[in-house]
Amino acid sequence: KTPEGVIDMMGLSGVGPKKIAALWKELAIDSLDKLKVACEENKVQTLKGFAAKTEAKILQQVDFLKENKKRLHYAKAEKFAEVIVAFLEEKGIKNSLAGELSLKREVVDTLSFTVVAESSSQLKTSLTEFNQLILDEVKSSPLTVRGELVETGTSVEFFVCRAEEFIKIAFQKSAAPEHLSLRGSADHPTLRDVLNKTEYSSVEDIYKNAGLPVFPVELREGEEYVGDFIKNGIPTLVEDEDLKGSLHNHSDYSDG
Repeated sequence: KTPEGVIDMMGLSGVGPKKIAALWKELAIDSLDKLKVACEENKVQTLKGFAAKTEAKILQQVDFLKENKKRLHYAKAEKFAEVIVAFLEEKGIKNSLAGELSLKREVVDTLSFTVVAESSSQLKTSLTEFNQLILDEVKSSPLTVRGELVETGTSVEFFVCRAEEFIKIAFQKSAAPEHLSLRGSADHPTLRDVLNKTEYSSVEDIYKNAGLPVFPVELREGEEYVGDFIKNGIPTLVEDEDLKGSLHNHSDYSDG
């Protein structure tokens, strides 16, 4: 059976199956990590068909592939997020999705959450029981707990706030920075200014104070369509129940 790491190596541009097989069989390289070490030790260029320039190019690509492996398509990121949310709720920790997750970006670099806790230390104590996460003390701070997923190495962050701040902080962390600069007119403060003034009991109040309609989380991005939204209202987003048939299918037959 071909090791999973060898399959990962297939993603290297310009390195065909024969060269991958040579790396595996002749140098016992069966993962990107081993390939990186072999390149750094100049072992790859000793093989027939591998020049020093090829080795340098492979090393560059390995670093790129390893970094991109940490990035997740939204569908996969959502699955990991559901597991984390289930753990937090089991512990009675109030939470909401933040960052790229809340905006439903196609590719997610970091799984972000806003959580209620007395302190980051209290949250860390709870998270030590979650075996799918490795905490990073160096990258963490008094208001943010950071770590990475064991399975993929994807970054995870938890923004810690008090219960009375939750609506404000959850809103702030669920919107793109450009969105927080919006306001309904020159007579209104920006969303960022509104958030700095006081605590709020609802998202509706936040938007109302900025003279804006309530934007669905997925639309809390930049300024591109804001004028149309203010003039014509927020569009209704497509839901699963709106789909009346298959939009695109793949079979398991030979044609894909």
